[in-house]
Amino acid sequence: LLPSREVEPAWRDRLVQYVDQGGKLLVVDSPENKNSTANELLKPFGLSIDHEAAQAGTLGIDREEGGPWPNIPIEASCPVEGGEPFAVVGETPVGATARHGKGTVMAIGFGHLLTTAAMRASWSPPEGSKTLVPYNLATTVLRALLTDQPPTKALPSVPD
Repeated sequence: LLPSREVEPAWRDRLVQYVDQGGKLLVVDSPENKNSTANELLKPFGLSIDHEAAQAGTLGIDREEGGPWPNIPIEASCPVEGGEPFAVVGETPVGATARHGKGTVMAIGFGHLLTTAAMRASWSPPEGSKTLVPYNLATTVLRALLTDQPPTKALPSVPD
């Protein structure tokens, strides 16, 4: 999450081997991460996150069944290049997955939606609350990565 530490070449080589053998890698970043090292992690897998092209808008998640999720307002996101997009702001991919060997890598450029602040620092939001949206988003994204399936669980509508 929001990687900023130096990525040693030997460690990255072990990470690539882990994914090749069937491992899962999730890299979550956002425009606020000014010292991001996400691309050092993602490069071997054909993915990258563009911090220079951050944009606001409406996050849309494509689902295999039943059409896209309800649109989620988003303050800022980084475009994700490469892989198979699953999340967009407008037409710009901000979330994508890539297969590598027997494993899967997922890159997310809207990391601020998955932070404690976005979830209001509580693990028990009231039912029907706007705070339920980030919880469902995080759960659905993780489920998609772990099962090698596209995000398919619908989010509740965002209340006014």
